[in-house]
Amino acid sequence: MTLFDRLGGFVVRRRWLVVGIWALILLATLPFAPRVGGALSAGGFILDDLESARAKALLGTELGLPPSALVVVFHSPTLEAGTPAFEVPAAEAMRDLPAADHVARVVPH
Repeated sequence: MTLFDRLGGFVVRRRWLVVGIWALILLATLPFAPRVGGALSAGGFILDDLESARAKALLGTELGLPPSALVVVFHSPTLEAGTPAFEVPAAEAMRDLPAADHVARVVPH
């Protein structure tokens, strides 16, 4: 019998105890509820000083991409962008993207 089997059996046998414990936890956290709004921010879990946040801001200002844009970056340690050896496989990888659901546009480099 696994740990989760035993936990499930305990919860089934003592369901009202479990509900009561969760109710107590909820009541104990209610005083902190008004402060949650200050700790949470719109836009997800991204800090402005992270490299990814700076890259996202740069994509918005330089390319006009919305914050919801998905950016795919191809990198090769041996091939150089602009050469056929790099561009042909990259184009092949993106071939079906324009026909995919929810894709508004594909912007190559």
